Amino acid sequence: MDTSDRKAAFALTVHALDAKEYEISLFCDPQGHPEFARCKIPGLPEKVIPESLLPLLQSVREHLLSSLRLTFRPDVMFAVPSTVWSFFLEGQPHEVKLLIEEFGSTAYSPERTKDIFVHSYNIRELMRLFVDGVDARIPLQYRYLSFYKLIENRFRNRGDWDKNALTDFLRPYAQSFSDLGFKGTPASVLHALRDKCAHIKTGSREGRDVLGVTHLNHKEVVRVESILPHLRAICAAIINERTDGKFIMNTEVVHEGPRPIAGDV
Repeated sequence: MDTSDRKAAFALTVHALDAKEYEISLFCDPQGHPEFARCKIPGLPEKVIPESLLPLLQSVREHLLSSLRLTFRPDVMFAVPSTVWSFFLEGQPHEVKLLIEEFGSTAYSPERTKDIFVHSYNIRELMRLFVDGVDARIPLQYRYLSFYKLIENRFRNRGDWDKNALTDFLRPYAQSFSDLGFKGTPASVLHALRDKCAHIKTGSREGRDVLGVTHLNHKEVVRVESILPHLRAICAAIINERTDGKFIMNTEVVHEGPRPIAGDV
């Protein structure tokens, strides 16, 4: 529970580009383990988080996670949902209640593990790329590049893309890409996002390169996040081509959570 009188493990002041100051606080549970963080945004004219603040919030969130992985546990992750907003009047007490529980159990089939191990051993490199692509603990750009490498393995030979085959394979996904706000063919979208993820320069300011924690600016993070579930489905279909029906990967588009609109590429 987050209340006005709860004592933070630490509180820091962040000086933003808009010359305002924002307080970042970390709170621990009774065992002394990190529980949640709070960012105070003062002086909002309405109950809306300004879009101009999203890059700052993203940077703070990612750097806090990096710091926790260095000083607490290397596998620490944010819970889902990872962000909750609460609006209250300046100077007034507030209280936010959020309960996150893990319940139920996940059915496990040793036989399925054995079957996949045996029947995918000859494509184990592709399986590793797929697993990295769906691993939320891996930085976003590397997840994208893992999926892209899997596509490249299927449609690129000795440096040359089989453009016709790639276009035909991606055709069923064209409407989904368009619905996300992307322009151009699915192949051109994938290549453009690949360049964004592979190059650490995200822009320039006053003659110097601008780098981000993820090596993507906020706009590009939104684009990559929106396309990732579709890329997972595409790569699952590619793997299914190689399994001869001995096991089938799920080719449905499965979202990990709400995804924003992608914007133009």
